[in-house]
Amino acid sequence: VLTHKQFNNTFHQQKDKIQKLYKSRSKYVHTGKSVEENELNQIIEIADEVFKCLMRLQNNKDAKEKNYREKWIKELDFLASAAEAGRDNSEEDFKIVGVEF
Repeated sequence: VLTHKQFNNTFHQQKDKIQKLYKSRSKYVHTGKSVEENELNQIIEIADEVFKCLMRLQNNKDAKEKNYREKWIKELDFLASAAEAGRDNSEEDFKIVGVEF
């Protein structure tokens, strides 16, 4: 939910891509099968977007609250559930969780 807009994918396309990349990661970790270079580059790009999101949240005054992490995860779950149901989330909804595009 944090990265699909930046890569011009639907939520479902990005979810499928990440699941495929995770399978490649698992094959590497559990069997030693190398990850293809293009997949490694995709992993780096996705991780970079997530990192930027987390850094943006550091500027959010609410992020300093005691239970902010739990609240943030619930907001992510909300966005993912809406996307799963075929509903569009607003740009403001994404800004709340640190996503900018």
